[in-house]
Amino acid sequence: MEKNNEKITTICISTCNRPKQLQLSLSSLIDHLEKYNRSPRILIVDDSEDLQNAQQSKEIVSSYSPKYKGEIEFMDRNDRKNMASKIAEKKNIPEEVMNFALCGDKVSSITLGSSHNTFLLKTQGEKILIIDDDVVYRFFSPIKEELPFFSIENLNEYWFLKDKETPPTSLFKTVEVDLLSVHESMLGKKASEILGEDTPDYIKDLEIIDTYMGAYGDSPMESHIPLLLLPQVRKKLKNISLEEYKMIKETRRIIQTPLSPTVYQGVMCISMIMGVDNRGLTPPFMPIGRGHDLVFGTTRYTAFPSKLSAYIPLLIEHKRPGKEARPVAYDSIYEFTKMSRVTASFINEIEDIEIEPKENLQIIGNKFINIAKEPEPSFVRIMEAQCQKITRAIINHINNIIANSSGMPDFWINDMKSITSALGSPDPKLFMADIIKNHREDRMVILQKWMNLYGQLLQEWHKLF
Repeated sequence: MEKNNEKITTICISTCNRPKQLQLSLSSLIDHLEKYNRSPRILIVDDSEDLQNAQQSKEIVSSYSPKYKGEIEFMDRNDRKNMASKIAEKKNIPEEVMNFALCGDKVSSITLGSSHNTFLLKTQGEKILIIDDDVVYRFFSPIKEELPFFSIENLNEYWFLKDKETPPTSLFKTVEVDLLSVHESMLGKKASEILGEDTPDYIKDLEIIDTYMGAYGDSPMESHIPLLLLPQVRKKLKNISLEEYKMIKETRRIIQTPLSPTVYQGVMCISMIMGVDNRGLTPPFMPIGRGHDLVFGTTRYTAFPSKLSAYIPLLIEHKRPGKEARPVAYDSIYEFTKMSRVTASFINEIEDIEIEPKENLQIIGNKFINIAKEPEPSFVRIMEAQCQKITRAIINHINNIIANSSGMPDFWINDMKSITSALGSPDPKLFMADIIKNHREDRMVILQKWMNLYGQLLQEWHKLF
């Protein structure tokens, strides 16, 4: 494993029930690393419950070990359970909390966040990259004059892609780039090292704790609805045909990237490539449910106000398996009322706290524990009220956009009105709809348990660093 403290020494790949996808991505990664004479450790965490898929992924990884100059490590769910048990005993943390952190709860349909927590604990003291198993290591750059800029609002440019395979040469060019080096050029650096003499005084000495890249392919977001509301997107929609609009919604091929390296403060959902400066305390991920990245971003911004993020103006090819197109009304309710948004909204209610991240994480954790301690009827009312608070804010936001968006096509306006109509009378429990496998189970009881465990995890997390 590469030992330089300023270098990225581990690449982390999460996978689940997709051995063929993993093989394609791993082969592409190793070819890329060999091209640039790099050999970081590759750490693969497999979240598969299906034993056949897990065994097949393990055999694929084993077949690549002799071909790679560096170390390749593979962990399945049993490995993580054993790791959780040992840490719980050594650090005097409830085993239920550690198992939740590293294995999630398979009542949930998604436990990707627990894989990411495993990465953080396995790579303490390192700079790392966290990468999905459905990317291919081909890179693209937008064809525009590069104008350096600083943004605290994360100014991104968006494109709509109609070609399913090849990036349009009028918008993007293929580039050869060392993936690790471009993240190393920002990760762990002070803002002044990136922005130079134009760096505002109030962030000159603040360090970059995480870095991101966009993806060429289908949108990594579960829903395209939030993107359709953005001002950059609305501007482009004014001159688009109904057929093109339908294609965008069906394929979700909406791409974002800044035009030059961007340092910013605020919350950003994770892209396909995330760099982490894991040499100090970093926040945990929400172990269960979709949108763990949103909760991570909100937690990081709230608990680590003296850290910054950076976005790199490159795209990596995304080979995600096809997603079924859904009606706009369904997408709107699902996207705006899912559990991750409810969780993040509770965190956002905490006022800025200019103290140590360890104490900040404990404050956030305490809030969730107190919510979870409420009697069940009271807990249900709290969660429903938070869900309704979010939907009201979104309805007002969309109505303001419609009122101030002259020249927009009727089909876009009708879609936006269908969103506000759907959100106007949602079942507040819908935010649990897609995160548990068996919908006959009592969702609120499960959610109350998760909120309590996540609160405990936030309070105990500093002990692990």
